[in-house]
Amino acid sequence: MQVTKDSHDPGNPEFTERFSTRLDVGPSDRRVEDASCERIRIRLWKTSLILLDLLLFFLCFAGCAYLVEQQGAKGIHVSQWLASFGLMSLVLVFANICVDAYSRTRCNMSVRDVTEQLIAAAGCFLFVLIVLFFAPDRVFDGNMSLLSAMALAPFISIPVRYFLFRARRRALRFQTILIIAGSDARKAFLEWISLVHHKYVPHFISPQTGLVESYGDEPDALYGMNVEEAIRALSRDLSAIVIAEDPDRLPRNFLNRLVAINFNVTPVYLLDAFHAREWQTVPLTTLSGKWALNEGFRLSQSATYSRLKRLIDIVAASIGLVLTSPVLFVVAVLIRLESPGPIIFRQKRVGLHERVFTIFKFRSMRDGSDKGPLYTMEKDNRITRIGGFLRKSRLDELPQLVNVLRGEMSLIGPRAEWDKLVCDYEEQIPYYHLRHLVRPGITGWAQVNYSYGASVRDAKIKLRYDLFYVRYSGVMLDLCIAVKTVYIVLFGKGR
Repeated sequence: MQVTKDSHDPGNPEFTERFSTRLDVGPSDRRVEDASCERIRIRLWKTSLILLDLLLFFLCFAGCAYLVEQQGAKGIHVSQWLASFGLMSLVLVFANICVDAYSRTRCNMSVRDVTEQLIAAAGCFLFVLIVLFFAPDRVFDGNMSLLSAMALAPFISIPVRYFLFRARRRALRFQTILIIAGSDARKAFLEWISLVHHKYVPHFISPQTGLVESYGDEPDALYGMNVEEAIRALSRDLSAIVIAEDPDRLPRNFLNRLVAINFNVTPVYLLDAFHAREWQTVPLTTLSGKWALNEGFRLSQSATYSRLKRLIDIVAASIGLVLTSPVLFVVAVLIRLESPGPIIFRQKRVGLHERVFTIFKFRSMRDGSDKGPLYTMEKDNRITRIGGFLRKSRLDELPQLVNVLRGEMSLIGPRAEWDKLVCDYEEQIPYYHLRHLVRPGITGWAQVNYSYGASVRDAKIKLRYDLFYVRYSGVMLDLCIAVKTVYIVLFGKGR
């Protein structure tokens, strides 16, 4: 019996030749020209970011040197000034390269980007301190100017970079993506896009036929095209291809073609990888009983991280209780004066490994209000006047520092939910219990990315963020959450 190679198999020379011809991945003049233009755009973007960082650092350094000299302090000789600026500029650019600050794929400033740049700036500042400590004064004169400029630069460059990336994102306007999905997966994807308000132009490909299908009332301009023809029609406008179905259910020939496309033309993502890349969430449709057994989890891989996080929790909670003790006293007095009832509100919550514990919060509602509706709504008449302020400023959560010291909570983690609500959620939301693999936190990835949940639908949305934290928890993600929490508290976002 003679075995014939599949004509759609990437290992078949016939397929490779036909594939290269149809997608122009071969050595055509247009393809070479497009690639050359793309490389030029990438280099211009990286160069502009580097020059922007150097210009802002130069202005900070010159301004600080001028102010120091105006105050009668020791000035800097021109040669020393140039030597200091040259060396520290190299250090600054190198630190930003280490955190991938000049990546060509970025068109926005996420909280992770801000956190990484702050870490890079802190590393630069530490390097300057070490150099100035060991170097003789004649080599680096005017230490105060250098230190001041290095400390000031990130607080100027980050806002400037934010507005630059914002302008670039507006110029790009939309992202065009091809989504391989059946009707159910298609509906879920469209609902999520509308929820996060991202600008996408989606084109859906049937996983059975491999052809573009229309959705909604308007016919798709690419209707009837196969994936290769759609890629060629979209050209450089195509950002990615997303497989929203189980890859094992795709026809083997179709999957082989997608593998070849991923290596030769444009990136192809599985649904969970695309969610992690774009929105830092976990799609609930990809969950299964073996989800927590996948590689990539960091829960049990780093005992050092777990111990360090617990140590930080204890130290930070202790210091926080001491520093905020005057605030705690004032809030307690105000609560007592406004309405009768206990100052501290106690409620059963579900924590690590589904253990139930008692959470402590300042009472923000009238006594006995917990016997009413399960959810607190906007302008709920059960909330007291001082309680509304406490909720908006997050001061009602300060007593939870006691829960942190007792080991029932962490500073950062999924929200500790009421045990009554958890029972309902676990009945209606599959795999909801997976969020209990880590300690609940005062703040967390879901809390800083989504508003207060008041329904099962909100719980499902927040679970996407919670499970992302469960899978990718680490020092960097914790720092991102801390930075975004400070922003939310300072500017009063959410409730």
